[in-house]
Amino acid sequence: NTAPCGDAPLVPYVQTVHDRAQIEMARGCTRGCRFCMAGMIYRPVREKSISCLQSLAGKVLAATGYEELSPVSLSAGDYAGINDFIRLLITRYRDDRVAISLPSVRVATLTQDMIQEIKRVRKTGFTIAPEAGSPRLRRVINKGIDEQEILETAARVFDAGWKLLKLYFMIGLPTETSHDIHAIIDLCRTIADRHRGKQLNVSISTFVPKPHTPFQWEAQEHPDTIHEKQRLLKRRLHHGMVQVKYHDRFVSLLEGVFSRGDRRLGSVLQEAHRRGAGFEAWSEYFNYSLWCDAFAACGIDFMSYLRERDPDKLLPWSHIRCGVTLDFLKCEREKALREEPTPDCRQGVCNECGVCTQLGLTPEIAATHQQPYLVQQVHHTSENHSVWIRLHYSKTGTARFLSHLELSRALARAMRRAGLPLQYSQGFHPLPRIVLYNAVPVGIECLGEVCDVELRQPVAPHAVSAALHAQLPPGIAIEAVSELTKERQPPPENAHRYRICPAPGCEPSWMDRTTLEQRVADFYRMPTFPITFVRNGITYTADLKKIVLHLTCRDPYTLEFDIACTGSKTPKVAVIASRIMKRDEHELRIVKLPVPPSDTSSLRSTA
Repeated sequence: NTAPCGDAPLVPYVQTVHDRAQIEMARGCTRGCRFCMAGMIYRPVREKSISCLQSLAGKVLAATGYEELSPVSLSAGDYAGINDFIRLLITRYRDDRVAISLPSVRVATLTQDMIQEIKRVRKTGFTIAPEAGSPRLRRVINKGIDEQEILETAARVFDAGWKLLKLYFMIGLPTETSHDIHAIIDLCRTIADRHRGKQLNVSISTFVPKPHTPFQWEAQEHPDTIHEKQRLLKRRLHHGMVQVKYHDRFVSLLEGVFSRGDRRLGSVLQEAHRRGAGFEAWSEYFNYSLWCDAFAACGIDFMSYLRERDPDKLLPWSHIRCGVTLDFLKCEREKALREEPTPDCRQGVCNECGVCTQLGLTPEIAATHQQPYLVQQVHHTSENHSVWIRLHYSKTGTARFLSHLELSRALARAMRRAGLPLQYSQGFHPLPRIVLYNAVPVGIECLGEVCDVELRQPVAPHAVSAALHAQLPPGIAIEAVSELTKERQPPPENAHRYRICPAPGCEPSWMDRTTLEQRVADFYRMPTFPITFVRNGITYTADLKKIVLHLTCRDPYTLEFDIACTGSKTPKVAVIASRIMKRDEHELRIVKLPVPPSDTSSLRSTA
């Protein structure tokens, strides 16, 4: 409970992986999976109390505005008070529609009560990790679940209304045979056949031996062997509702080399960097031949790092102590070869791993059924006092690179951080009732754009403006706020108005008033202004004289024009500006302007 933890993480304005709030429920895991390094070095289990987690969840959600919260640990389902805590979160944040998602959970801990609580707000994803397809191999790795438990868990998830389930498996595990690979195929097919119309995402990773685990001495399979197994799984699981993904075998090879490497690999890292290596987790940047050349330049046979190690010899990490004794790891390795399980020590049987005695620690398990916390509920009412408000906002500077969806997400999270009582849609995936009328193209600034928001209860416009001002990203500003007293109507708009001027850092001399007036004169003098452009891979031809309604020189370095709203086959604004000005798009700063009501009727008649 006293361990430091971040309660105000950075919130990205673009969508990222794991784009949600996270709080740490516990550290350590004593399940004893023999391939898992984290399960060994983070022992013993230390769980935060429900009251501590309740406080932490409130701080993180208030600071981030996230609409999804993920309580994380090495084995989230093993948290002693997991059902009480999920029920507390769902009840407390029901009006704010905060969804709860759990990371990969053990089959036995995914109960019907837990599933029903999670679906009360929104169905988030479910992931279970059998790791191996056959009961024999699961005994080898000490994954104490049988096939019937896996099938029953899948049935509970799908019967509760979920349409997607993710399964994690590993290949290349010690003692693995072809029977174990086919067992993965049979298990996935059985689930798919029993639940027609449901989606299975099957992730196949390659076993990489890790230090401080019972499998630290085992060999890692050759990439060619791994590739054959991947191809077999892909071919045999070719099913409309089963999607198979697997890791690049050469990336796994490098993971294995550096996982059990020694100090000689430092020179390889430097050499690979000099040759241009970087962002290796991104497939488009990974270059296996570059790494082969780097190893060769350093005179190192990298395949030798994948070999089986002698348990009686020193390893490069033998001088590091994590608490788990070497004798315990050797004993677990022998039990794996005999297919013997090791029970979870949190059930009361000490397995003498050495952590508690060497580090002076003991397991800390959270108390369960803490009813005083569950009664701290928010009063919910069915009375409808909702109101619509209209925001006029601008998006300038670096914020112009936010897409329409990213802008909508950034505004929603800012409103949640500001404490505005947002109204939400109904159904299985509730969303805040926020309406952005115009999708301003990426890279173009805008002024006076309109956004309508429904609130559960009235809030004074000046209070909305002040609250949002402190929470919005740089470059997004609220210009005006008003309450819509009549039926909500979209703002009238028959054309879009844009301003062109030199981009920051560009020499403006080519855009003086004489040049601008010449561009305007050339445009109006030409009977037609045909251009070709490409959208969605299709080439179109358009006449700008039918699209650009007005073209005006405003000052020595500014041009304004109006574009008729003619549909999806209109060229992009940047293309229009570039063709009129006869300059590259990156040399132009383009700003979308509000069209005054007095101009609307004239634009309508012109269009």
